Amino acid sequence: MRHLGKTKAKGCIQFIWVAIIIVAGACDTTPAVMVPSVSVMTDTPAATDRPTDTSAATDRSTDTPMATVTSTDTPTDTPMATVTFTDTPAVTGTAVATPVVSGTPAPFFPLGFMGPADEALFAQIASAGFNVVYEFRCVQEIDEAEDYLNQAQAVGLQVIQNMPDCRAYESKDPLCDKFNADIWSEAEWGEFISTLATHDNLVAWYLPDEIDDYSAAANLYEWVHRHDPRGRPVFGNPGTYQRSIINLFPAFTDFLWATGYPDHREEPRALVTHVMRLDANACRGTDTRWGAILQFFDSVEFGSDGGYPTARELRADSYQAIVGGATGLWYFHYETGRNLPELLEAATVIADEIIGSGGLDQVILSQDVPQAIKKTILSGPTQSPPVQDEVYDSIQMRQKEHNGTYLFAVNVASDSVVVEFDNLPAEAVAVEVLFEGRTITVSDGSFQDSFAQDDVHIYRVITDI
Repeated sequence: MRHLGKTKAKGCIQFIWVAIIIVAGACDTTPAVMVPSVSVMTDTPAATDRPTDTSAATDRSTDTPMATVTSTDTPTDTPMATVTFTDTPAVTGTAVATPVVSGTPAPFFPLGFMGPADEALFAQIASAGFNVVYEFRCVQEIDEAEDYLNQAQAVGLQVIQNMPDCRAYESKDPLCDKFNADIWSEAEWGEFISTLATHDNLVAWYLPDEIDDYSAAANLYEWVHRHDPRGRPVFGNPGTYQRSIINLFPAFTDFLWATGYPDHREEPRALVTHVMRLDANACRGTDTRWGAILQFFDSVEFGSDGGYPTARELRADSYQAIVGGATGLWYFHYETGRNLPELLEAATVIADEIIGSGGLDQVILSQDVPQAIKKTILSGPTQSPPVQDEVYDSIQMRQKEHNGTYLFAVNVASDSVVVEFDNLPAEAVAVEVLFEGRTITVSDGSFQDSFAQDDVHIYRVITDI
């Protein structure tokens, strides 16, 4: 998302429309579109604003820039009306990013904010338990990027590094001219990449937000894998619900982000499940992983009356994304959301559950397994309300195995639901409902539980072994 804000010397910091991105500067660009006749429906909060990654990086670069990326679909202004989804979560494999500590890559679940630009906020973000920040800049010099990395490092934060769009492709944005921002050659990008790559807290590279010059995106992808000796992953956000566009991105990204703003878009909460399915289908058969950018702002900030999620809804959105295969969460954006105390507290609790004391990140990042546990709806809706002309099972669930069996389950229906889960492991005697202080007995491989609207339950199977 592009939002008018403050400018910095030689650059512009920008608010991004997804989860948490802070933009300071008007970075509206009209890049040269390399795919002919593509009409992109973006996740844009307002007509004049364009709002807006972590697995093992697989080096898919070649000696020939991928300058002929094309779409075989015919995009329309109606998003995904004819797509048929299975209601079985896609297998995501093992997502491993590359935050290098003492030279050793470690499994990493990015959970933080797009933004902020103000380094004075880093200590607040780190102390609240988040692990990544990202600053959008239309133009950014090496010394500015290094300053951002160093200040984040000082408080223990990882950085998803912006790739400034004014340096990547032709733009009509007057700021590119204002800052004399010529497009960089590979040699200039190589210097930018190789210099910043020496910073241990640089965890990934982020293509220009909502980039629609796919030839430029392909070149940037190749240059990162040529000039970053640590092979860090490249993240990208299409900024659209169009399958034809989303399907292009796995060719030049290692991690695909999707924006899910049910409140701003005045859609059912199952919108998050929907966008995760779009990414999962695009990434099927590739090494590309995916994650979600979630709403952390009041919609009025961007010209909508949709409001903002409650604490309960934000938790439902976050775990919907995880059930949908997400191996990273971003919240957009910190500088407005931090003034909504309920929302900030909810995000802080989620961070603690996943990357803090709850330790769920290693469960989520573990290899996916066959989904043996089954569900039966005993009462309440069996499906979600329609979202983008699709409906989904009211209880979205994902089974994981990591030092035991876990089951993540979220109610995306518009009412309460009672569920029976069965086909648990033969040795199961009970399930612990994490973070709720309760245990449910398992009988003959099954148990029942109730879900209020937007409820999340995370179960850990207790065995008699």
